[in-house]
Amino acid sequence: MGIAWCCPSSPETRSLSQNAHFHALCGDIAASGIPWAGKHRTATEWKVLLVSGHAVATKQGSDMVPGLEGEFLNLRESTAHMSIARASSLIEYTLAFCAAHEVPIRDAQQWRVDAETGEIT
Repeated sequence: MGIAWCCPSSPETRSLSQNAHFHALCGDIAASGIPWAGKHRTATEWKVLLVSGHAVATKQGSDMVPGLEGEFLNLRESTAHMSIARASSLIEYTLAFCAAHEVPIRDAQQWRVDAETGEIT
């Protein structure tokens, strides 16, 4: 009598190239200098804004909770845990945002990877 194994499957998570593409787009938006809520934002801040906006636009909603010091924050979805299809949707959403705000987008060949941090600049 053998042992039966059951391995639940889940969708494959986003690829490294999708991750690099999305982070490069966040950098392009930050470099464009367009302000949000009255100030210029970093690539990291644009990532939070885009992931949150994408969740609302795709009917996933947002989870606004009081923080530990009384501030409010959005517990956003993790891009590392997104499926390939969801990451593609996020990139399409980001490209649409860039087009609507006339953000110049670099070609993939123009990306430079910082050897120390791994960030795309």
